[in-house]
Amino acid sequence: RWAAETNGITHDEIKYSTDRDSQHALGLARARAKEDAAYSANWKAQEGAFVALDAAAIIALADAVDVHVESVFNKEAELVASVDAAADVNAVRLIDLETGWIR
Repeated sequence: RWAAETNGITHDEIKYSTDRDSQHALGLARARAKEDAAYSANWKAQEGAFVALDAAAIIALADAVDVHVESVFNKEAELVASVDAAADVNAVRLIDLETGWIR
């Protein structure tokens, strides 16, 4: 889950980091953008280029990252439930732990 969570996302055709520091910084920027519609920032994309984002774009990016993070936690929860429901070790071995991750 952690690898999928922190691998980044593509939003509006630009790849952005989703590591924990980036999630935190984006959350702070989102809060500021919600309070100030005139707020803008030059956000660093994963490849190193800076992208000018207005308040609406910051909020949209933060929301997209939030959806991404939530989806990988949901996938982890699904797998944990499958392991918990497995009748025995052989059933656990049959669970596909690799497919379905957003990367």
